[in-house]
Amino acid sequence: MTENLYWGEPWDAPICEELARSNTYPLGEKCLLCGVTIVEGESGTYVGTMGLRPPPYALATTEPVHKECSLRSVMGGIGHLVDHDRWCVERGDPNGGLPYRESALLVWTFSAGARLGIAVLRDLLEDAHEMRVS
Repeated sequence: MTENLYWGEPWDAPICEELARSNTYPLGEKCLLCGVTIVEGESGTYVGTMGLRPPPYALATTEPVHKECSLRSVMGGIGHLVDHDRWCVERGDPNGGLPYRESALLVWTFSAGARLGIAVLRDLLEDAHEMRVS
């Protein structure tokens, strides 16, 4: 198995102290979790995956994941965090009606977030959702 690495600029998290920084940047590759193309200025980690390749052979690879998407995969989507009953129980959508990446960016704000408070984050979620609908 390959060494665990992070890519991009380090962020304030123990993982950046525990892992080595990659000497390559996954510019133009897609994030394993959200499917969005990685652009300059983003950061994240490489995660190990196992897939099948015909005829079928097991194939171990490492795939890039945005740091925000990694956090969202652990904490849950922004809808789950700000109004679990509405978004998870009633609507079955922990991302609050947003794509995975947008939810992950709001989760990052929630977590690192300047302690905005749940009411402000609810407003941000509603605003983001309304902008997508209109």
